[in-house]
Amino acid sequence: MCNSFLIPLAGWARMKTRKLGRTDLEVSEIGFGALEIGRPWGLPIEGDFAIPSERDVEVLLDRLLELGINFIDTAPAYMLSEERLGRLLKHRRKELYLASKCGEYFDGYESRYDFSTAGTLQFIETSLKRLQTDYLDLVQIHCGPDEAETIRRGEALEGMLRAKRQGKARWVGASCEVDGARAALEMNAYDVLQLPYSLLCRLIEGKDPSGDSALSRAARLGVGIIAREPLARGKLTDKIRQAPDGDAAVQKAQALLGRLAQRGVGTPLSQIAIQFVLRRPEVGMVLVGTRNARHLEDAVQAAARPLDTELLAELEAWPV
Repeated sequence: MCNSFLIPLAGWARMKTRKLGRTDLEVSEIGFGALEIGRPWGLPIEGDFAIPSERDVEVLLDRLLELGINFIDTAPAYMLSEERLGRLLKHRRKELYLASKCGEYFDGYESRYDFSTAGTLQFIETSLKRLQTDYLDLVQIHCGPDEAETIRRGEALEGMLRAKRQGKARWVGASCEVDGARAALEMNAYDVLQLPYSLLCRLIEGKDPSGDSALSRAARLGVGIIAREPLARGKLTDKIRQAPDGDAAVQKAQALLGRLAQRGVGTPLSQIAIQFVLRRPEVGMVLVGTRNARHLEDAVQAAARPLDTELLAELEAWPV
């Protein structure tokens, strides 16, 4: 594995890495979620749904590699994402880990799902072609409705394991919610789980009737945890000031901004949110999805320093 991307830029802290569970992947603490470079996504505010140009994507990818980010997560459901990554990164494949998914296809209007073994293998073949690579470092079920049943049925898992035996995928996982994670952990056949985790969503810390949490059980079994949506889909950023009042998550985020202002906290909310997730050693990596290089720079700066102890204690007790 080429480590040239770990050379820090002047004035920037060296990107730290963590081992992703029982895999051999030494991943940067910040990973890149490549949804927004291929599919409209964002908060319901003006200009937040724009897809960047290919030139803008190229600049973004160059910058994230300069920052030491070595993990990119994409999916067939992210529309243009895989093809753009393939065109722009084929000459830098050895500098990074590539993860994609199987099971969901999005045509711009609605999602369609196929978790059969044959469908899974076809998803993987198509992703390899689009990404212009011979293998994926990680392939994950892109769970949809009835995710626990999809995981327990095992057809998609069988397809991913076949791809692994064929050398087309190095490790297998699932991108799911907590119910799916519990089903996957019962099987202990998954190397990695990608789960939502943020100040506004701490379900993976929640204990089941046995007194165990998905986070702690995964750590015991050596299953790597990728934390997605650390910024709660933009709600844990200053953009929330512009969002219309509405759902409870928006109101909680706005209340948190108010409390931080009262305490005189100068650290941006987005950095605090990332520091909060990284406080847990069970988390292998935090995925930041964006189309803006400044957001990645912000995340890298956040990862370079721990959360203030007094503020951390207050946030731990904050109701969600």
